Amino acid sequence: HAASALGVPPGGILHVGDDWAADVVGAVRAGWRAAYLRNRQGDTPLPTSTRSEDVHPDLELDHLEELGAHLGDPSP
Repeated sequence: HAASALGVPPGGILHVGDDWAADVVGAVRAGWRAAYLRNRQGDTPLPTSTRSEDVHPDLELDHLEELGAHLGDPSP
């Protein structure tokens, strides 16, 4: 539904997150690209998941600030 609402193909969406199951696996199964933030904050009250080897993110980042270096220049 998100891709349709945005008017882009599913592969045109990049989901960025720090939980393996919710963010990486969920994005890949939806046909989206995934960026995994490896350095998840340890003080989160949310449950966490364990990395699996059957799904691979498009990007792995230690800090969100690194994302810009991997994105293309949006200016025309």
